[in-house]
Amino acid sequence: MIFNIPKDINVEMKIFNTLSFFDIAFIIVFMALAKILSPFVYTRFIIVYYIFCFCSAVFLTSKSISNPKRRNFQSIYLAFIRNRNIYRRLKIDKE
Repeated sequence: MIFNIPKDINVEMKIFNTLSFFDIAFIIVFMALAKILSPFVYTRFIIVYYIFCFCSAVFLTSKSISNPKRRNFQSIYLAFIRNRNIYRRLKIDKE
């Protein structure tokens, strides 16, 4: 009897090829927060404000270049909470 053993249990639900359910939910919540804060924006800049907020939300949910397992907002969060008193040597491969 052969059993199928799953190799990855942390699977994201993909709605489109590049967007997951979390990405869409994050963008919707981000834009709702932008709508709540829109009275503080000058009326002539409101369209630019929404475009900037949408682009920021897409950037924050995209995969990080330096850490492919994490998203950009996770990488930024980890950079802020890291302990600055600990020295870590960077490993540089010379080819």
